[in-house]
Amino acid sequence: MTPDKRNLSGSLCPRRFPSKSIAIRNLRAERRPVEQPGTIPDGVLSSTQQKHLLGVMKHADQMLTEIEHILDSERSSPLIARHTCDFAPPEAREIQSGIAELRAHMAAVLEQSGIKIPEPHIGGMHTIASTLDYIDIELEELQPRAMRAYGEVSPAGGKHLETTVRELKAIVRRILSYARPGKTVL
Repeated sequence: MTPDKRNLSGSLCPRRFPSKSIAIRNLRAERRPVEQPGTIPDGVLSSTQQKHLLGVMKHADQMLTEIEHILDSERSSPLIARHTCDFAPPEAREIQSGIAELRAHMAAVLEQSGIKIPEPHIGGMHTIASTLDYIDIELEELQPRAMRAYGEVSPAGGKHLETTVRELKAIVRRILSYARPGKTVL
């Protein structure tokens, strides 16, 4: 389902917003058709400038992805959230529409500049497994021997920490078994 057609009414956002806010009306009023950039003649941008242009577009795309994650609050429920859900579903749809428009224009700029959009080269499962490996390593910092750096650990506290780490690591390793099928997870 495309972002602009997805139902965001099941969002965790409160329903205290009017269906069409002033901000949305202003955004719609300011929206203009995207003009396609002209083709840049060969040699106008050096290879270094092209690499920089691609790098800036890549970073902008990553930031747009972060915005999309913020807007998609119904799918993700982090334990320790960084953002509040202070937008209404209509605002989210307008922002998602603007993101799609911006990405389309960015792609056109790259194409007209003679820059090919690189294919993804890192597998999603590899990234998931690597991230879980980092979480597994990070959990070691909760072991009693590591926690002593923050003050004396009581025997009961040490036992609690050991149990907690063992349980969390078991869950991480179970998830890793799906991310690395056929490979032994220690």
